[in-house]
Amino acid sequence: MGTTAAIAHRPATPVRHDIPSLDGLRALAIVIVVLSHTRAVLPAGVAQSGLFRYTVGGGLHGVQVFFVISGYIITTLLLREFDRTGEISLPRFYARRVLRIFPAFYLYMLVLGLLWVTGFQRQDPSSFLSAATYTILYHPHPIGWTIEHTWSLSIEEQFYLLWPAILLLAHRRRIATGAALACLAAMPVLRIFIAGFSAQALETHNRLIVSSSAIDTLMAGCLLALLAQTHGWRRWAERWITAWPVAALVGIGMLVVPYATTKAGAGPLAMPCVVLGFSVTGMSIAAALEYVVRRPDSPFGRILNAGPVRHLGIISYSVYLWQQLFTGFPRLGLLMYPLILIAAELSFWLIEKPIMRLRARLA
Repeated sequence: MGTTAAIAHRPATPVRHDIPSLDGLRALAIVIVVLSHTRAVLPAGVAQSGLFRYTVGGGLHGVQVFFVISGYIITTLLLREFDRTGEISLPRFYARRVLRIFPAFYLYMLVLGLLWVTGFQRQDPSSFLSAATYTILYHPHPIGWTIEHTWSLSIEEQFYLLWPAILLLAHRRRIATGAALACLAAMPVLRIFIAGFSAQALETHNRLIVSSSAIDTLMAGCLLALLAQTHGWRRWAERWITAWPVAALVGIGMLVVPYATTKAGAGPLAMPCVVLGFSVTGMSIAAALEYVVRRPDSPFGRILNAGPVRHLGIISYSVYLWQQLFTGFPRLGLLMYPLILIAAELSFWLIEKPIMRLRARLA
């Protein structure tokens, strides 16, 4: 099963098993998520500060970083597969994704199920089932802290199902790029439509708005990967995507946008903030990703590629899964942090690491 040669005007690239700085960005993303879920045990001066509330908040910025990385790396790997083999194998792609995502996830769900049947924890049956089948995104009113974070995994799974097939059917690189741009352009319009409803069922509307923001951030990463090897983009990025412009963009996307959105309330600026804010944040994260991937030798790049930071990024999926179990018990205090890391390390070394060997055969 293959794409047409039109995608392959990219120059062939050597096979690499990692991309500089991405593990470090994953580490940054998971720190944001965990801090947002453990604010109850943090000093009040930290948790209640404006900087914390606007940059960390409910952890959405961390999830958005994960989404941009997913869009970028999935698109990059699919294009590299075409460069290497002249085709994109959807069965092989789905097999790799299943081996990457399912084992650790279903171990986590198994533990939740055992806690449920033994009476240590309660679960809502329909919410639990939707989480276990990656369909919690479509559940109208999911219940349960320990499964609440699976909404982002549900979105990722929909992306894994759809985007490789779109790349395969697009035939031409320009069409794939156009599809990503169309999605980016469509999401603000969709948010206008969603926000235009009455205030009734506001929670549902907010979920739809946040879900649409995932498409922005995923497509920002996809678009970056599609552009990354073109000569025009490389020349433009070398000139404009440098340290200070990127720092300014990140400040706008991850501090100014949430600040303005909060302060706007229900005023006249509320609609522009809701409609465009997620798009701006997604593009600012993509700009930062472009810079640190291209400049791993920069000061921030060196931090992201430091051994301990990279390791945290490597185990970030397990951390994301297991933190939800422990952060539901604020009485654990600071003990939450070592417990999360221990659970994540065990999951990584006992489940993820052995599965990686099998995935490598499919690569």
